[in-house]
Amino acid sequence: MAADFQLTHIGTLATEGKNYSQWWYSSPQLTLKGMGTVGASVEIKIDEANASVTVDGDSLWAFTPAGALTEGDHQVILTSEENTISFVLTIGEKPTGVSLDATAAPEATASLPVAGNISYTLAVLILGSISFFLGGFFLLKPRSLFIRK
Repeated sequence: MAADFQLTHIGTLATEGKNYSQWWYSSPQLTLKGMGTVGASVEIKIDEANASVTVDGDSLWAFTPAGALTEGDHQVILTSEENTISFVLTIGEKPTGVSLDATAAPEATASLPVAGNISYTLAVLILGSISFFLGGFFLLKPRSLFIRK
């Protein structure tokens, strides 16, 4: 199946099939590994260098560049059948605040952030309740309060 095409490792970093627009890796020596359709060709383009590997009988593929990558950004495009994975691979130390943990989605947080203040909600609730009961009282007993006999 063509939908099985994915990048699973950049060197020792397990990408777990996630597709981010940028990955950081500290070593200039690396192997790209992934999964795909048995017998399919995987075209690899790193900057202007092109290569090709074939997916083996276990649905796995691997590619090691001929030489070390230079420090800095590299445009990587992986294509197999009709699927494309494209990202920027930065070789060097990761910036502060960037996680290399592929299991932590950058947009997800463990809990919801604190927002608002409950005191305003409680004030509105209390005033609304008082208004409701007073309004009901005046509607049900209008004659006894305003008419004298």
